[in-house]
Amino acid sequence: MPAPRTTPRHDVTPAVVNGERALVVAPEIAEHYPPAVREGLARRRLVQAGGRCPCGARMVLPNRAERRKAARTGEMLRATAAHDDERASTAVDTPGGRQAMAGHR
Repeated sequence: MPAPRTTPRHDVTPAVVNGERALVVAPEIAEHYPPAVREGLARRRLVQAGGRCPCGARMVLPNRAERRKAARTGEMLRATAAHDDERASTAVDTPGGRQAMAGHR
């Protein structure tokens, strides 16, 4: 019998991203996760909150027209961070608008 699947819990953290107030929604970092997964989630949270990954990667932001359209329609924007060759690129789906992840792609 396969192990039951669980949905990860998420934390909501206030942040300033691209000079604007935002709420960052990210998966919690549970103690039972393998060390590599915990490290990956910690780096992802750092980049999502407008910081820089230890490898130097930053989130790529959309242009102003895309951000305004997302704020107007409430659609999701795609955020990416290009990490060095030792790490895979990450992609983060975030809701548009100023209330959540303003300015992220």
